[in-house]
Amino acid sequence: MTSPTLVYVGSLSDGPDRDSGWIAAFEGLGWRVIPFRSDVSVSGPKPLSWIARRLHAAPAHRRMRAALVDLCRQERPAWVHFRLPLAFTREDIEAIRAGGAIVTDYFNDDPFSPHRVTGLHCRFRRALPAYDAHFVYRRHNVEAYRAAGARHVEHCPPALDRVRLGADATEAARSEDFIADAAFLGHYEQDGRLDAIRALDAAGLRVAVHGAGWSATLRAAGLDHLLPADPIFGAGYRQLYRDSRAGLCFFSHLNRDSWTERPLEIVAAGGALVCERTDEALGHFREGEEALYFSSAEELVAACRRLRDEPGLRARLVAAASARLAADGHDIADRARQVETFVRGRLAR
Repeated sequence: MTSPTLVYVGSLSDGPDRDSGWIAAFEGLGWRVIPFRSDVSVSGPKPLSWIARRLHAAPAHRRMRAALVDLCRQERPAWVHFRLPLAFTREDIEAIRAGGAIVTDYFNDDPFSPHRVTGLHCRFRRALPAYDAHFVYRRHNVEAYRAAGARHVEHCPPALDRVRLGADATEAARSEDFIADAAFLGHYEQDGRLDAIRALDAAGLRVAVHGAGWSATLRAAGLDHLLPADPIFGAGYRQLYRDSRAGLCFFSHLNRDSWTERPLEIVAAGGALVCERTDEALGHFREGEEALYFSSAEELVAACRRLRDEPGLRARLVAAASARLAADGHDIADRARQVETFVRGRLAR
C-alpha cells in the first residue's frame, strides 16, 4: 500500500533544527514526507533587505512561494503542513487547497501579542482563515484565532524534541566541578532577564549565557567577562545544562509565554530546572521537589545559592523531575499524532 504524501514546509535550518523531529514523527505515522524549505536569502542594500525580510516581500520570497504551489500541483499531496508560515499569502494557501490538499500549520509565535514585532505576522494574519486547521503553542491564542476567522483551532502545547536535543540526553551530570552555577541558553529579550543575570553575577555565582542578542547586551551592560555568548545548539546545548548546577528558564514576555520547550529540555538533558514561576509551569513540575521557581531576581539568586550550598539537593531535583517527565510524556511524537488525528478525520469524510 502506498503511503499518503505530506509536504512539510519549514525553515529546515540546522541552527537550531526545529523541523527534523516533526518530520521523523510524521514519517513514523506512515506518511511519505516531502520537506520544503521556506527560508530564503535576501540580498541588496541593508535597509531595504531588512524591510524585505521583515515583511517577507523580497523576490526570493515570491519565487519560494511559487515553487511550493508548483510542487503541490505536481505531487498532489493529501496534506500540506506548515511550521510558522510567516511568508505565505492567503492566495498561496487557497491555491494549495484548490488542489485537494488539507492545509494545517503549527504556529509557535504569538501573532496577537500586543508586543509582537511590527509587520512580522501581517501575511499570516490575513491568510489565517484560509487554513483548514491551526495548532497553536499557547492556550490563550485559541479564542483569538477563532475570532480572526479560523476554521479550526487546537492548543498544541510545547513538546520535547529528542531529535534536536540528541541521543545522549540522559547522560549523568558531573559529580563535581560544575562548569557554571547557573546557565541560560536562549535569546535576549527586554523583559528583566538581563537584571536577573546581573544579580547572579553580582552575588558571586558563575553564570553562562548563550543565545541571540546576548553578546551586544552583555558588552553594553559591562559584563564582558560573561562572553562569549554565541548561541549553542545540539550536543553543546545539552552538555551545558547537564554540567551546570542550575538550568535557568525565562519565559518570553513578548510572546506572552507561560510554558515552553526549554523546561522539558533542561530536565531531559539532566539539568536542575530553575524556572520563572507561572501557574502553567507549576502544573508540570512540583515546586521544591522537582524544580525551583523564582518571581524576582532575589528569589533566583536564592535558588541558585541553594543548589550550590545544599548537598544532595540538585541530585534529588534531577531524579524527581526526570521521573515526572518520563511519566507525563510530552514528546513531539505525541503532538504530531494530535495534528494527524485531525487530518485523518478530514480524509475519512
